[in-house]
Amino acid sequence: MIRHAKKEDAESCIHLFDAIKEDYTAYKKNSFQEDLQQGIDRREVFVSMDDDTLEGFVMFDRAKKALTMLAVHPDYRNQSVATKLIYTVAGCFEPEDEIKVIAYGDEEQIDELKGFYYSCGFEDDDDYAKDETGVHHFVYRV
Repeated sequence: MIRHAKKEDAESCIHLFDAIKEDYTAYKKNSFQEDLQQGIDRREVFVSMDDDTLEGFVMFDRAKKALTMLAVHPDYRNQSVATKLIYTVAGCFEPEDEIKVIAYGDEEQIDELKGFYYSCGFEDDDDYAKDETGVHHFVYRV
């Protein structure tokens, strides 16, 4: 079940972040905790739950029209959790809006992320140069 995150979900999100933080080298824990709390307050965080277990979560910024974090517990990967979270966020925007996301990683990680984001309907964001090493910009047209 996907729903807006509540204050009491923050601890589970933080534990998940701690478990997979190697995948998110651009994020610092203190910054993540602040962003998470602010996102929950603004209703810009969705969680995917399996009964009482957090499968994953997504944070986004309505004003910037951007996904800021997408995290899925390793036990729930390849089960469409991330895709469903993205489509839930897309439902918060108007037709013709563009949702942006920046992916970070080495070449292998970026290639893996390209496969995932392309499968969800994202495209390369042509507004950004392609020569940034370890960074890739995507856009999703709602």
